[in-house]
Amino acid sequence: MAEIVALWRSLNKQIASVLSHIPTEKYMYQFELEGGKFVSLEWLAKDYIAHLEHHIKQIDAQLSLGGKVNEKRT
Repeated sequence: MAEIVALWRSLNKQIASVLSHIPTEKYMYQFELEGGKFVSLEWLAKDYIAHLEHHIKQIDAQLSLGGKVNEKRT
């Protein structure tokens, strides 16, 4: 488990580094999601961070409970 968490952490540090180097004006670029909805790069970044925080809480819960998670895995 520790190796998976370390890999996941490393990957997300790389993503954070990429996001921090994107010029502010580029955050307005639009992307089309499935179903035809358009969202900005800023929206995608914020949504990813919110999703990441959800998983961090799951990992913290599992580590503090000795491998048991109280919430559903998604």
